[in-house]
Amino acid sequence: MRISHRVTWPICGAFLCLMGCASPNYALKPVVRNAAQPIRMNGMDFVRATGNSANILVAADVFDFLKSRYVLAALVVSNTSDAAFEISSSSLEMVCNSRNVESTLVSLEPEALVMRFSKERSAVDSSRGWGTFFLALAAARHDPGDNTDVTKVYNTVETRTVNTRIRSREASEVIRGLDRALIRNQVVPPGGKAGGLVFFPFSKADSYRLRAKVGDENHEFRFQLRNY
Repeated sequence: MRISHRVTWPICGAFLCLMGCASPNYALKPVVRNAAQPIRMNGMDFVRATGNSANILVAADVFDFLKSRYVLAALVVSNTSDAAFEISSSSLEMVCNSRNVESTLVSLEPEALVMRFSKERSAVDSSRGWGTFFLALAAARHDPGDNTDVTKVYNTVETRTVNTRIRSREASEVIRGLDRALIRNQVVPPGGKAGGLVFFPFSKADSYRLRAKVGDENHEFRFQLRNY
């Protein structure tokens, strides 16, 4: 299966932006069948499936972003049929399995997800601002002589506020990158390629099955949860 970098680059780019947000506690490892080894691209392990109407690449992992933890899936589709078909965030669903208990994670709607990111970023910025002030004030009150150095408070707050703005700007850039990479309704023409990212709410399980409905075909990919 030939990989289109025009399609995968925005996805890999968004994943690279999130690499620092990879969960320190969990990771998903693909369970490969028929000795088919994952395709490694920019830190992502893609697994593939070949159907009658399309070839598919998927990757998945656990990420902590802002205030929430997610299961993030990437999908790349190549239409090998003579008919166009659509893909959307609902083309993917995640099934969790733990001790004979099965539950299904529904993909998060892109527009609502981006709005959630923006609200959480604003809340994080606000809490950082107050935290900066009180930390600086506490540090100044521990100066010898027990005198509060107002100038020191101001300078410390100013420095940390600049750093906070930098982090805020970085978060905004990540959100914009994710917004561009999220799968929305896309028509994939014959011979065409498309893809993007889909977010699921995180739910701890022993294993996961990522189901992809592409055209008239259903594909399933298995992942094991690793704890650190």
